[in-house]
Amino acid sequence: MNFWELFKKNREEIGTISTIIISLSALAVSLLTAQYTNLQTTVTKAQNAPAIKFQIENKKGVESLKTINVGGPAFDFKINTQTYIRLKYSTKDNIRREKLIPINGYFFINVPTYDVKDLLNTEYTNIYISTPNKDIKVKEVIIEFNKRISGKSNGIAELIHVCDLSYTDLFGDVHKSSYLISGFERKRLDVTSREIFNLTMLQHNQLDADGITLDQVLANANEMLL
Repeated sequence: MNFWELFKKNREEIGTISTIIISLSALAVSLLTAQYTNLQTTVTKAQNAPAIKFQIENKKGVESLKTINVGGPAFDFKINTQTYIRLKYSTKDNIRREKLIPINGYFFINVPTYDVKDLLNTEYTNIYISTPNKDIKVKEVIIEFNKRISGKSNGIAELIHVCDLSYTDLFGDVHKSSYLISGFERKRLDVTSREIFNLTMLQHNQLDADGITLDQVLANANEMLL
């Protein structure tokens, strides 16, 4: 039996197989096209994603916290900042611990630029140069506290800020994130870490930045001084 006779005899089966092969080929092409499109979208989003940075400055006795976007546009940008004194120390059992003391009213004013790139927002501790600045008061208390606990429990106190951000990117996706900012630290907080700060706000009274005293901080550090 020659090829032509074999083809005529099995024409229907061959036709069915050909249809299946063509359908599978079309499906494969469709899947590859979808994967390429998704990859292209992912790359495009990454290339246009906002990239947030923070900068602390102190000029003429006025401290400022600047939020800067060095990436793609960030629309409808919002920021909420809470300040803490963070106490780090070791217990009698040499267990390293931290304690947070929330500070109320550290930043005096919030100034958004309403731009979508570069400088987005600046927070100031004080805008009146002639008025004693609250950040100086808080830092003086921290310095005195560190002198008092020097050599005890490997303890140290430092000022930190927790910034909650929200913005919309170029593709309409809303992003929310939290960052911990200090003089030497810039890091993004995961959900669990951020919740610790929320619980601290609920469980502890805030100390007023304008009237904070060394005794108030010492009262929160009994375990460090043992």
